[in-house]
Amino acid sequence: MDKLSAWDAFFAQYVTVQRAGYVAFAVALFLMAILTGKLWRDRGLARSGRTTGGTIVRVSEEDDVEHAIIRFRDASGQEHEFRSDLPRQIGSLAVGAAVTVRYDPTEPTRARQVGEPLRRLVHYFIYLLVAGVFAFIGFKFVTAPP
Repeated sequence: MDKLSAWDAFFAQYVTVQRAGYVAFAVALFLMAILTGKLWRDRGLARSGRTTGGTIVRVSEEDDVEHAIIRFRDASGQEHEFRSDLPRQIGSLAVGAAVTVRYDPTEPTRARQVGEPLRRLVHYFIYLLVAGVFAFIGFKFVTAPP
């Protein structure tokens, strides 16, 4: 038996449309868990976070987007750095630019860039959209006749 026919036999025996649907559901749940965590963090920072000024000290590039590395001082004067979760087009961030930061006073490493509500909404909507697509595919595959 050659390698190709061994793979064909494996997929014929173990990979079914229903199992693919369950995997799609799992991916949808994973994406929703990430989104829920982001929203929960934002809600907590909005309620009990402190706002301060920060500075973009570096820019990290990934694929076709870049993220700001932001430094700020907490109320005690200690410096902290974090990576902004808002992706930007390459070339749109300037090192040294001033930004507003909201952080958790009990754990200053928990921080996020403030502002740009439309960009943040679009960022969250993309998570929701992709999760919805995976959930729809999962539903269609699970309910498909064998």
